[in-house]
Amino acid sequence: MKKWPILSSWQRNWPWALAYLAIASLLTAVLVYAWQDYRNELFAREATMAQDLLWQEQEIRGRLQSNQNILENLAYGLASDSMQQLDFQRRAEALMKSNPEIVNIEWVNAKGQRGDGFPNFERRPESLVALDDSLLTEVIDGAATLGYPMVSNVIWRNSPQMVHVVPFFHQTEYQGAVLAVYDLSILLLQRVPWWMVQRYQLQLIDSNNQVIAPNRYHSRLTGKDIREVPFGGASQQSLRLLAKSIDPITKQSNFWLIGLITALLLLLLWSLKMLRLRMRERQYAEYALRDEILFRSAMENSLVTGLRAMDTDGKLSYVNRAFANMVGWSEAELIGAKPPMVFLAARVSGCVCQCLSSHFAG
Repeated sequence: MKKWPILSSWQRNWPWALAYLAIASLLTAVLVYAWQDYRNELFAREATMAQDLLWQEQEIRGRLQSNQNILENLAYGLASDSMQQLDFQRRAEALMKSNPEIVNIEWVNAKGQRGDGFPNFERRPESLVALDDSLLTEVIDGAATLGYPMVSNVIWRNSPQMVHVVPFFHQTEYQGAVLAVYDLSILLLQRVPWWMVQRYQLQLIDSNNQVIAPNRYHSRLTGKDIREVPFGGASQQSLRLLAKSIDPITKQSNFWLIGLITALLLLLLWSLKMLRLRMRERQYAEYALRDEILFRSAMENSLVTGLRAMDTDGKLSYVNRAFANMVGWSEAELIGAKPPMVFLAARVSGCVCQCLSSHFAG
């Protein structure tokens, strides 16, 4: 039996390997693009967040520095005895109107006794820091000793407060200090713009990592994407502003597109695999059919009996070797011959044609 030529493993598999490699490369490129796009968005988000927090820090620092300059002018007027009580109250009221986070402005003498301030009150409200509070007196003493403005740590009353202390002197003698009480909850609310609130969760914490604003009962923000900046600059190092992005870093449209492309590539890979299996099955069937044809041809050619086949028109469609040898014609010459057959004698040719016609006619 004749063996059909078998292709080498490399010859059979290299087109499929190339197709699989192309699909795998495309899938890898899609996944790498998705990861790179995610990283780029992450870096862009971090850069934007850093810029926003830097702007917020500078805005609050500038606001506190501007207020400190006004408080220093008030202190200078008190030290030079050029400011009347009504002038002090008016200027303090104007400063508080432009800064709602300031809830009280007053001045105290060298003994720590209240001289004047705004708003006026006969009895000091419990919502304000007491003048004899140890945290406040410590800052006043420090400002008097060092000779420059200082800011207290967080002092809790009905709300978290800090006191800006600006001392004033007559020549070198300490005369007293101007005090501005800040409500930190209002400060965070007033000095954080709406677009910052839409983008980030914000918290103000003290040196003990206790949440001060927006509410002391909130748990501290956690996570790897937390950013932290000093609140109020160098004058207030104990306060820190925490920020966490509200929106997760996702692009739904990109994820859907990448998922669809990945699914289509996997479907294409599965289709190629199934096509390869079907083609291999068909190839094996063709090999089996060819073997059967060769086997039949070998059997027929080995017979000494002549065999022939013809179609409905009487044309020869097949003859074996024994038949060709009997009539003295080659197989190629006999295939396709029509009645009267060339191998018949003239005396019987007409009779044979008549018989064949009757046979085909039924």
